Amino acid sequence: MEETVFEALQAGATLITAGRRLARDLARRYGERMLARGHKAWPSPQVLAWPDWIARHWQALAASEARSLLDDTQALRLWESVILDSRWQNDLLQPYAAAALAQDAWNLMHAWRLPLPDVAKAANEDLLAFAHWVQDFERTCSDRHWIDAATLPDVVSQGFASGALAPPERVLLAGFDELTPQQARHMEVLRGTGVQVMDEPAPPPAPAMHRLACRDAREEFAIAATWARRRLEADSSVRIGIVVPGLGERRALVVRALDEALAPGAIRPDAPDANTARRPYHLSLGLPLADFPLVHAALLALELGGEPLPLAQAGSFLRSPFFGAMEELPRRAALDVRLRRIGETRATPHRLLALATDDEIPCPELAGRLRRWRAVIDRLAPRQLPSAWSQIFAELLALLGWPGSRTPDSAEYQTLEAWRELLVTFAALDAVSGRSNYVAAVATLRRLAIERVFEPRTADVPVQVLGLFEAAGLEFDHLWVSGLDDSVWPASPRANPFLDLRLQRARGLPHSSAERELAVARRATVRLLGSAREVMLSHASVDGEQVLRASPLITGLAETTMAALALQGMPDEAERLQVAGELETLIDAEAPALTEGVELPGGTRLFRDQSACPFRAFAHVRLDCQALAEPQPGLDAAARGTLLHDALRVFWQQLGSHARLVALSEVELTREVSQAVAGAIEKLAARRRETFTARFRTLEQQRLEALVLRWLALERERRPFVVRASETRAPLSVGGLRVEVIADRVDQMDDGGLVVIDYKTGRAHVKDWYGARPAEPQLPLYAIAAPGTVAALAYARLRPDACDFRGLAHESGLLPAVGTLADDKQAATVGSWEALLNDWRATLEALAAAFRTGAAAVDPRDGRETCEQCDLEPLCRVHEHPRWGDVLPGEPA
Repeated sequence: MEETVFEALQAGATLITAGRRLARDLARRYGERMLARGHKAWPSPQVLAWPDWIARHWQALAASEARSLLDDTQALRLWESVILDSRWQNDLLQPYAAAALAQDAWNLMHAWRLPLPDVAKAANEDLLAFAHWVQDFERTCSDRHWIDAATLPDVVSQGFASGALAPPERVLLAGFDELTPQQARHMEVLRGTGVQVMDEPAPPPAPAMHRLACRDAREEFAIAATWARRRLEADSSVRIGIVVPGLGERRALVVRALDEALAPGAIRPDAPDANTARRPYHLSLGLPLADFPLVHAALLALELGGEPLPLAQAGSFLRSPFFGAMEELPRRAALDVRLRRIGETRATPHRLLALATDDEIPCPELAGRLRRWRAVIDRLAPRQLPSAWSQIFAELLALLGWPGSRTPDSAEYQTLEAWRELLVTFAALDAVSGRSNYVAAVATLRRLAIERVFEPRTADVPVQVLGLFEAAGLEFDHLWVSGLDDSVWPASPRANPFLDLRLQRARGLPHSSAERELAVARRATVRLLGSAREVMLSHASVDGEQVLRASPLITGLAETTMAALALQGMPDEAERLQVAGELETLIDAEAPALTEGVELPGGTRLFRDQSACPFRAFAHVRLDCQALAEPQPGLDAAARGTLLHDALRVFWQQLGSHARLVALSEVELTREVSQAVAGAIEKLAARRRETFTARFRTLEQQRLEALVLRWLALERERRPFVVRASETRAPLSVGGLRVEVIADRVDQMDDGGLVVIDYKTGRAHVKDWYGARPAEPQLPLYAIAAPGTVAALAYARLRPDACDFRGLAHESGLLPAVGTLADDKQAATVGSWEALLNDWRATLEALAAAFRTGAAAVDPRDGRETCEQCDLEPLCRVHEHPRWGDVLPGEPA
């Protein structure tokens, strides 16, 4: 801070800054100066950002003003209303975005003293529409005695000029690269009242300036972070700035690089403070308030009251720690698992309440809160003002126990305050909005939360990360300016489409031309070069496939290297962890053995998993590890298979035999099939009401009827049989394990032989039954579990393009197109039907014994092909194996 500025503030001068960040920084530096001079207390300096300077004097005028001030949110809502009431409402894909552009154009008009648009002189449809909107906006403001932020500086200027406001004796300006004509006029008015207005002197360039070309943005931020760490290690009292153009888009990259270099504890999953680690840096650009977990949870809860939530969002609501007691959180997470298994893509409050009251995983607190919350919603008036909705939203959230039972940390407390301020802002929309329904009110609130950029306040930290223009007027000991390539600096023009382009360029409006952007970039570059005693300027050399060059504004600086900057040799966090300790290799492929005769869940899946990969069977059955279901719209293959199984089960339970099938007339057969299909659909629809609309039921009924009738035409061609079992559970003891198997169907032929049938709507190959590790051991299992002599095993393939049997029979003719052992090369090598059954029993005994004794190696049967169909890769981490890319079928990983 210049000594003259310090002395002026101490003498009572007012300092007006271009932005609030600079105002806070100058006030802080003033305090440091006062402490350094031995002062223990002092009057607060008059340091105000431009918007706050105007707002303070409006407050002094407001008591005598007949007009009311619209805040930015109210003004934007008024612009939106004007647009939606205009004849262009149906021509706009995004009226809200158009309202934001119109508001920006209105602000630019006043800041740069442009004349009001003339409807008669509009050169194109955009200008014509804006001219009409301006007329309607002005008329509404005039009729209701409103002013907005665009016209407020002129009102305050008039207050000074008329003597209604008392001016200060001296005003200093800081951080203004240029004044808008509206600001310049304001300063002229102040000077006319006798105020001494002083501009900030231009800073001298830094004594140390360097330019560095980096490979890409990732490397650029990593080097900048390493550079900042080295400066802090040399002197922890220094202030460091890192400027990032387009900080919002690059935030994740920047945070990752800074965490790696400055706060590795924040990214280590084993660190107890991984989520709350105090970082020695601060990003100036916050996030939308809606992205903060506390607010995200609140909005989800409110949206649940209006429409069903998408499944992922419903799960987020259930697992949120911000509703009710933490003790119930594990059970609510289990509800999320159950909700996903139902198969619907959206969740209603009724569904959540039904799950919460179910005896399987009861959540009594959640259930009670949902009942009381639902009762309030059911009594609501359909249309209300924003202020009424604001109170209702607060009440609904309280009924759900928001923001939770635990004590919020500092960031959460500030977020809670920001939410309450948002509700106040929303309530203030009464002035410019009419009544709306619940869904529209929640949507408006979410939109406000997205627009509200929020960053919790933190203690002063040594490293500040800022956007290009946020650094205006700030001073640092060391400054790194990144991203200065020729595609970004100078920026490309982006003129407002609702203002005449020729007029914008003639008046020099921001972003109106390449020449204007070049001039702005030159001024900003000079300012940045004088903001610290050491300044680093960098740029990436490539962005994807695009080759980048240094901005022409910095090519005059000598280029340096990492070696010259002594930035080489600093390991990243992963390298530091590897160096810090010795690695120990532990091969643990054996689980504790199970007692013989133990009863296990899983049925045939246990054997299929053990055959595919022993670890898969161990994780699925003994650890009960399952990937979360991810339902898709409509019915997936598994759900369609369930429908088919249920329809055929009901049909054969009614008929029971081949004789009754062939005795039916076509009309009777169609009626029986229709009833069976309808029963299957009703059973699934009871769980999935949202999927089974009336139209969807009709289509599914027609599809399934046609498929079943086509299949039964093939069944009629078979030899006589009686259906002995259909989807019947049967116990099985094999290899020291007791499991339960459910064969789709078991038919008994006239000679007493059994035919075991497995319905398939997808792939079905007999070859999957063979080998020491069969890919599909279900039918062999059914064969050894069958209570009698098995004469044939077969897949019943029911597909729209083909209906047939695929299998093996003891003798020919038992099933259409199903051959004997002699017709199958692999089966023929066994020798006889009895030998084949014995071979299967031995194979299944070996798989069961391996599972029971604890064999749990990560050993995919077919290498990567097996792993591609597995949901356990994050758990077994087979992809981290050094030879993962070379794993061959049958070779252990």
